[in-house]
Amino acid sequence: MKEPADLITPEAVVVRLPLAGIGSRLIAALLDMAIQTAAVTILFISSMAAARSHPTVVFVLVPIYLFLIMLGSPIAMETFLRGKTVGKMAMGLRVVRDDGSPITFRAAAVRGVLRVLEANPVTYPVGVMAILLSRKAKRLGDMAAGTIVVRERAPAPPPPLMVVVPSGLEQLASTLDTTTLSDRDYQLIREFLLRRDRFDLEARNSLALKFADHYARKLGAQVPPGTWPEAFLMAVAAAHQYRSNRAWMTYPQPYPPSR
Repeated sequence: MKEPADLITPEAVVVRLPLAGIGSRLIAALLDMAIQTAAVTILFISSMAAARSHPTVVFVLVPIYLFLIMLGSPIAMETFLRGKTVGKMAMGLRVVRDDGSPITFRAAAVRGVLRVLEANPVTYPVGVMAILLSRKAKRLGDMAAGTIVVRERAPAPPPPLMVVVPSGLEQLASTLDTTTLSDRDYQLIREFLLRRDRFDLEARNSLALKFADHYARKLGAQVPPGTWPEAFLMAVAAAHQYRSNRAWMTYPQPYPPSR
């Protein structure tokens, strides 16, 4: 089994994602192929029944069906279902970009075209060997598209952040409108606050300043003069928790804490 992949997001946050194994990927692919084959068969039979007087129409329609279903449907599903197909959903898999961000249409199209080339009996062993030998279990389509396939865990409640509202920022925290923050925004702030002690002082201060400036602009707020960037982020996290859970969960205390 491949080791989980450590990905660095555009926000400089390290995310560890469990890679999908070749067995689960094969089952997902077989499920998708079975559904596609059934769809092509149904459409072919329907076309035959509807085109008895013009049988040549069938020979025009079948290639179109094959193109739309065998190539177009996986690309469309991975694009609009954020990296999933029916088979991947059944196996708990998802395709993401190398930095952990959602797959794009271009990446899905590259994977889809190369999937067709890899699926024939001659080149299929090459794709399997690529997955086995790649450090991140990439098939040829993943290498060209800059994607990986990961296993999704069942969502679990995140551990309590136990963030405090720094003394003097209670009024700011109570007035911040965090409705513009997405779940991803909150998770980035939360992960930074949980892991900040793991960074060296220079990296910690640099990330805190970058995050504080970014989210102050997004919230239409200002970091009060003389306020530590981490303190502002703690106030933002506390305000988001309050509006999401209707429980303040935090208590004022001086900042920075004494060591």
